[in-house]
Amino acid sequence: MGVKLIPKSTLWITLLSLILSASVGCGGGGGYQFQAPIKQAPPPPITQQQSFTVAPNQAKTVFISVNAGDRLTGSFTIEGGSGNDVNFSVRDPSGNTVLSGGRVSKKWQFDFVCASSGSYQILFDNGFSVISNKAINLTTTVYRSQ
Repeated sequence: MGVKLIPKSTLWITLLSLILSASVGCGGGGGYQFQAPIKQAPPPPITQQQSFTVAPNQAKTVFISVNAGDRLTGSFTIEGGSGNDVNFSVRDPSGNTVLSGGRVSKKWQFDFVCASSGSYQILFDNGFSVISNKAINLTTTVYRSQ
């Protein structure tokens, strides 16, 4: 009776198979299971729609609450008067102007990332008009940051 030698390549393959089976649970062994971390879905955006009228020589302020890093987007239409226009701007919670559209007409859009938390002010100023009301249809969406 003699000793039978196993080729090195077969020995290495057998050893590697045993190690893999034990470490990842192949073949019914206990082993370890690895799972990638689950990334949470971003919170759903918050959309608001409003319609209002800004009287002559008046202004209207709309307040939107945000957190630092949130993205604020919006669009609005203006109707009334000969130019369908108003003065438009956005201020941060400290009162600093972050967006100055100046005198805008008909349809406008905006989109920016908020630098600070609090109430942003969206201003529609019809102070230059002495006769015409301005009808505003505003849609805003806040995309919450992670």
